[in-house]
Order: sequence, then C-alpha cells, then structure tokens
Amino acid sequence: MKKPVQLKVLVAITGAETIAVAVTLILGIIDIVTGNERSLALSAALDALIAAFVVWGIFITKGLWQLKSWAKSSSIFWQTAQLAIAFESFQGETARPDIGWLLIIPSVIALTLMFTNPLLALLRRDLES
Repeated sequence: MKKPVQLKVLVAITGAETIAVAVTLILGIIDIVTGNERSLALSAALDALIAAFVVWGIFITKGLWQLKSWAKSSSIFWQTAQLAIAFESFQGETARPDIGWLLIIPSVIALTLMFTNPLLALLRRDLES
C-alpha cells in the first residue's frame, strides 16, 4: 500500500520534533558533565523527563508510520502540549518568542495533517476487529 504524502510529512515533522528533543537532552547531559548546572539533582531529573519524551516521540513516529490507531491520539496530545508550551514561551521576563514560533508552526501543520481525509481513513480505529 502506498502511503499518502500527508502521512510522510506528518512522520517527518514528528521525527524532527523528536530529534530536537533529543538534542535538548544531549545539551542537558553535556551541561551536567561539564559542571555548568546549578543543581545536579534538578538537572538529572529534568534530563530523565526529557529522555522519556524522546522515547515517547520515537514510539509516536514509528506508530504513525506503521498506521497504529493509538499513535494518532498520542500525537494529538504531543502537539497540543507543544502548543501550551509555545503559548507560555511568549510571556514573562524570560519570554522566548523564537521558541514559541518553532513549536507552534510544526504543531499546527501536524494537527492539520492528522485531520485530512487520507489520514483520518488510515488512522481510524477498526471497531469491528
């Protein structure tokens, strides 16, 4: 079965997001190893959480490519969580609008793709099984 272009773009976006989270994890580990962190315990806990997000992103990306119905709901949650983080990135003393936009753009594209007819048909739950 030939996979639609919408699925290929969605998987590429999700994979790129997962790679970006993995890079964040690597930078966090480098900061711990070089002693640039103020709190070792907090940094280690945050890196463990980020590592879990990397694993989750890998599962979502693989699940979408394999057309698993659970991957759609997991991806929707992933994208809406990123939108919440993006919203907060525009506020406060440490606002980072650049990060906000880097989270908003792929999330909106991914969410839009998930609700196109080809992907709705491919990723729906088969209730008769």
